[in-house]
Amino acid sequence: RLVNTELESTIEKTGAEQITSRDQAVNYHISYTANIKDYIGEAILTITDELPYKIDSMNSNLSEGNYNEETNTITWQINLGHMNTFETGNKQIDIEKQIVVIYQNLDASKDSIENKVKGKIELTQTDKKNEVEDTAKTNIDIVGTVVVKYIDIDTNEEITYVKDGKQETYQYEFTNKVGTNYETEKKNIKTYNFVKDSGNTIGKV
Repeated sequence: RLVNTELESTIEKTGAEQITSRDQAVNYHISYTANIKDYIGEAILTITDELPYKIDSMNSNLSEGNYNEETNTITWQINLGHMNTFETGNKQIDIEKQIVVIYQNLDASKDSIENKVKGKIELTQTDKKNEVEDTAKTNIDIVGTVVVKYIDIDTNEEITYVKDGKQETYQYEFTNKVGTNYETEKKNIKTYNFVKDSGNTIGKV
């Protein structure tokens, strides 16, 4: 007996607000809910997490999900079993997944990444199905440093000078978000003539 089967569902994905290192373990939480009314039969739920980069699956915690490296997805397929809502009342489904992933080849110059999750429930005794999705955005704030040194070409050592009785070098640094432009300065150093640079006096951190 099937009379106007009703199916409603929601999915939500939340996660770390920012990534500050390439090898950071990034936490995400997936919450799926559904409510089924007036139905007798089986139901299957498929949750698919679409990742923006490949992950180190050996060192990630996927909460029993199956990782597909080709499609770059984590999938959970859950057989919800047989139900008869006419006898037991509406069927409420609540699924929580807590995962931790380590991305590979993360582009640290980007401002953010987006991670999409989809939840699809199918009522196998009818053609009734429902699919919902959500997106979690994570900011990328990875800082890099460029070290600039002035080298004596004959000794292959840093050029030094004495200040207040202490030996100093002309070394300085650029520290900024990865992908930020930098440009070094050609210094005039007494008793030295400039010969050549390293070829990367202008670039990105």
